[in-house]
Amino acid sequence: MTVTIQSVAPGFHLYKEVTDQDATAFQKALVKNNGKTDHGLRFAKFFGRWKNGAPELLKDLETIERRQGRPPNTNLNAATDPLLDWLDPRSNGEPYRIPGHPLETLEAGNAVQLKAGNARQLKDAADRLKRLTTNRGACFDLNLISRLLIGIGLPHPIENGFLFHPTLAVPYIPGTALKQIARDWAEEAGVSPKELNRLFGAEDHGAGRLAFLDALPCQPVTLTAEQITNHYTGYYQNVIPGEQITDEMHLPADWYEPIPVTLLALDAGFRNRVRFRFAILPLRSATPEEVDEAQKWLTRGLEENGAGARTTLGFGRFEGADGKARREAKLPPRTESRVQAHNPFQVGSDVYCWGEEARIIAITGNQVTVEFTDGQTDETTLTELIPRP
Repeated sequence: MTVTIQSVAPGFHLYKEVTDQDATAFQKALVKNNGKTDHGLRFAKFFGRWKNGAPELLKDLETIERRQGRPPNTNLNAATDPLLDWLDPRSNGEPYRIPGHPLETLEAGNAVQLKAGNARQLKDAADRLKRLTTNRGACFDLNLISRLLIGIGLPHPIENGFLFHPTLAVPYIPGTALKQIARDWAEEAGVSPKELNRLFGAEDHGAGRLAFLDALPCQPVTLTAEQITNHYTGYYQNVIPGEQITDEMHLPADWYEPIPVTLLALDAGFRNRVRFRFAILPLRSATPEEVDEAQKWLTRGLEENGAGARTTLGFGRFEGADGKARREAKLPPRTESRVQAHNPFQVGSDVYCWGEEARIIAITGNQVTVEFTDGQTDETTLTELIPRP
């Protein structure tokens, strides 16, 4: 079956039955018209990378064959990462996976990113939440200050899904997840189980007195790739939970080849914060004081514990105005004397700079001027220096 793609074809459903060239054209057409593309639908239904003649995802077959001890089949030309190619379909008429993005693209620290979301639609959605809580409930904004992994347990051809809003096509945090985050923090704060069941509900207490609405970004967001590495694949694939390890089973040891896995993530950080809007509505005659208390629990839970996956590694952390003040209050004042106190180098110290012998002739904060053995001088930072005995 061969399909000529002149635009975003409405009847393009059987994705695995078209040629690689058609798949490439379709993906590039979607990304080119980025402002109107539903990347959530594109991720879930039109991901691509199907192997011709078989309903299976075309992964890094060369790497798989190498791990199995067979010589790689160079005719496959498949040693590129599916997620990186989805974020940025690099092709000019060649098959979708050629040249593509090899996994080393991410390992080298090169960002592969994609903008998602329509600014006007997101603003309208945020305004609706505000109007909905004008006379009751609470509506507030928090800034996402680290990458967010949400919905990675959803089924997907690359085995790690991602949660997109069904109409706005951006990542979002379901109200059910926010309700659990607030409840967990309230429990840590010492609220009694009886009060928790009354406010948040339980199987024998009904739905509770508070409704947590889905949290939405207030602006278009940037999607990027995150990476985790499995170091003990043989162990995890052979050990059955609850069974005792036998000699025939692989043990978790350091001779396994690490296998990197790419995940889709919402990109955020201290320098590129993403503002999310949250809303809480009272149910069953909840008092304004109870709504305010729930807002505090949710805010502290998002700041201290985070949302989504891998929160113990710092993912999914939010920060409000009060949280920023608390964080900055813990930091000692950033003065020149404090920088010098943590500086192991002094003027006249012998160091290695960029692999060459040098001597420090001036230090200003984190900036250093060094003189090399040939008399040339240059400026660098303290992190580039290694003490020379």
